[in-house]
Parts: sequence; C-alpha cells; structure tokens
Amino acid sequence: MSDCKGASPAASPAYIAGMTKCYAQRYEEAKNAKDASVDDRSLLIAECRDKVLIELPAKSPGMDELINAKCERAVRCEKDVVLDNCKKTMASLEPAQLAMFTTVYNGAALHEVARCLSSGCEDNEEEATTKCYEDVNERLLWTP
Repeated sequence: MSDCKGASPAASPAYIAGMTKCYAQRYEEAKNAKDASVDDRSLLIAECRDKVLIELPAKSPGMDELINAKCERAVRCEKDVVLDNCKKTMASLEPAQLAMFTTVYNGAALHEVARCLSSGCEDNEEEATTKCYEDVNERLLWTP
C-alpha cells in the first residue's frame, strides 16, 4: 500500500485512461481465448501502448514548453538548426510519434523533461536528450 501511495506516475490522464481500458479488454480477450499472453503483463502493456499512442489528443498541458526546450536545445547544441523549422518538424510528426515525446506524459513530467533539455550541451546530444526522458519513462505507469 505504501508503494502505491508513494507512486508518482508521469503519464497523462488520457494515457492512463486509454491504457486502463485497453489492458482490461486485452486481458479479457486473452483469457477468453485461453491465450498464453494472459499471463504476460508486459506483452499486454506493450500492445496497448501502441494502440493508445495513436488515440492520444494532439495537445496537452506542458507540450509547448517541452517543444520549445527541445528545439532551443537543438539550436544551441547542434549545427544548422533553425528554431522555427524545428518547431514545424515537431508539429508535422505522425500523431503517435509526437505523442511519444509529449502527450503521453502529464504536465509535471513534461516540465521535468523541458528543464533537463534546457541544460548544457553534450558531446552526444542524442544520448543526452534520451537521458532527459529516462526518469519520466520509468514512472510512466505504476503497476503492482
């Protein structure tokens, strides 16, 4: 119980709602079909994550802050990046692809990532950017 009360999921409300609905449906389907995947929670979660990412809203609180931080870092740390072009590129991503960086997370998690992205440049920018998402990815969902 203390683990549950101490959990601080980084997922957006829309992601949690979608995952809850999808997981319950997939579990029942697998159970009724006597499918072995019923015992593989990680497989069911992965299947649902792919489905839910497509259905997430296009905007969420904190999304603009994160995109600004991501693009400002690209301008600051990479060669030949133009701020407006970066923002246009982010806006033109497929919805599920954009959701992986933005709407899957709640506003507080997006702020954490934006703050990390606002730090100094690194030799390996791809690795540094990925590292900014590590903590929120680990806290995306909490399951007992």
